[in-house]
Amino acid sequence: MAELFDRPMSELREAFVRARFAEPAMFGTHNIERYTKDSKEPLAKFSSPRYFLDSAAPAMDYYYMNHLAATWGIKHERSEVKIGILAENASEVETPLTTFLGDNPDVRAGLNGLLEMMRRGGAKLYDPQSHDLSDFGHGCRNLVVVNNNNVYSVRYEYSGHSIDLRQASAYDIHEVLEGEFTQHRARAQQAIQLLDREFVHAVQLAREAAERDFDEACAVSADGTKIVKAEWVVVVDGMKTFLYSAAAFRDDCKATLRNEPGGRLSLPTMENSEAGVRAYLTRNRNIVAEFRTRLMDYLVFDCGGSDNSFKVLFIRDVFCPRPLREDGIEIRI
Repeated sequence: MAELFDRPMSELREAFVRARFAEPAMFGTHNIERYTKDSKEPLAKFSSPRYFLDSAAPAMDYYYMNHLAATWGIKHERSEVKIGILAENASEVETPLTTFLGDNPDVRAGLNGLLEMMRRGGAKLYDPQSHDLSDFGHGCRNLVVVNNNNVYSVRYEYSGHSIDLRQASAYDIHEVLEGEFTQHRARAQQAIQLLDREFVHAVQLAREAAERDFDEACAVSADGTKIVKAEWVVVVDGMKTFLYSAAAFRDDCKATLRNEPGGRLSLPTMENSEAGVRAYLTRNRNIVAEFRTRLMDYLVFDCGGSDNSFKVLFIRDVFCPRPLREDGIEIRI
C-alpha cells in the first residue's frame, strides 16, 4: 500500500466524506459537522436554522428539504407525521378571524373561500410569520392549514386577490417551525429543537452514505476526494489482461486514481457476469488494445441496459496493489 498511497485508508475515507459535504448539491462546506457537535447550543445560535442553510450553498435547501420530505412523509397526501409535527411544535393562529383578515375589504373577499373551509371543517391555521396579520395588503402571504387530516399551503396574492391551494411541502412546514422560533411563540423551543435534530440527522445520513460509497469503491484518488465504484475491474498488466470482481479491490486493497480518466464509454450489450464480461472483451479485442496503446491510466465503462446498469473499470497494473491477486481471470486477447 505504501507505494500507492501516502496516507492511511482511514484518512482517505474521511477526506472523501468531507469532500462530499462540500459539494454544491450537498452542504457546500466540508466542515458542516461543526454545526452539529455542541448539543448544548442548538442551531438557535444562528438566529434560525436557515441562517447558514441559505448562506453556505444555494442547493443546500434542496438537499435538506428532500431529507425533511422523506422524514415527515410529505409525499403522502394524508400524513399523520406532518400533522403531528405542527400540532406538537407550532402554535395555531388563535386571533379572531376579524383580526386575522384585517379591515381590507378586498382581502376579506379574497380569503372568503379559506374562511368557509375553516368554518366547515374545523381547520387549524398555522402562520410562518407574525400572528398579527392586520397589515395584509402587500405582496403575498403563505399560510398552512390542517383540514380533515390534510395539510395544505395557501398562498394569497394581494395584487390579484387570488388564492393558490396545494398540498403543503417540507418547505412550508419548515417555515412554520422557523416562524415559531423567530416570532418567540409558545412552542419556540420545541420547534428549534426539532429542526436542530432533523439537521443533525440529515448530516449524519449524508456521512453514512459517503462512507458507504467509499467502502464500496474499488479505486480512490491519492487525496481521497475521488472514487470509482464498479462491479468489475480489468487490469492491464503489460501484454496480459486480468478480470477481477470489484470486491477484490475494496477495503485496504483499492487501486489508485492518477490524473484524469481516459473518458467514459458505453457498452450497453455487455452482460453483468464474469462470463459475460470475459466473453464480451474476448469478442471485442479492440477495446483492450486501444486502452493499451493510448496509454490511459484508467477508463470507466457504463455497461448494461437501463434495467441492469453496471460499471467496469479498466486500469493499469502499476496503479493496483502489488502483487496482483492470483484469483484474477486472464482474458486472452
